[in-house]
Amino acid sequence: MTSDSDSCACIENGHKTGIDKYPAHPTNGTDATKQCLMGGTDIDSGNTYRNSLAKAVGDGELDIEWAKLGMKNSYKMRMMMGLFDPETPNEYTKIPVSEVGSAASNALSLLAANSGMTLLKKGPLPFAKGTSIAVVGQVRAGPAIDAHGAADADLPLMSRPCPTR
Repeated sequence: MTSDSDSCACIENGHKTGIDKYPAHPTNGTDATKQCLMGGTDIDSGNTYRNSLAKAVGDGELDIEWAKLGMKNSYKMRMMMGLFDPETPNEYTKIPVSEVGSAASNALSLLAANSGMTLLKKGPLPFAKGTSIAVVGQVRAGPAIDAHGAADADLPLMSRPCPTR
């Protein structure tokens, strides 16, 4: 999993403008790093890991195995996406930089985002009955609807087991 725009910093500093209007419970950078890594956020797109990971591990607040797992998962994802493949001409290498952030590109991104939300609103995605999914983000703390439309007000916090423990 990856965070968007340094969501781990929202754990550290609080998120005063969150849509859920829950009060912020700020912490320190090493604790935010620990919570993010142990919660499954392998990639932090901001500076929280850069500024706090070494200290969290060095001070014994975070087991190094969590950091190793995050690295393993992030590089595995990159490998699967082909980021280490030899550069060969393909349709994606022909997209000019001028397309990035263009009105047409932004409109297509908005359409894709809205289409994804529609899939969630219309009922279960293509999951088999009984499949578990994780609900993450600010609205995770409130009532939620599972993949088959059942309300669940007490979703447990999600974390993953450390592979060496």
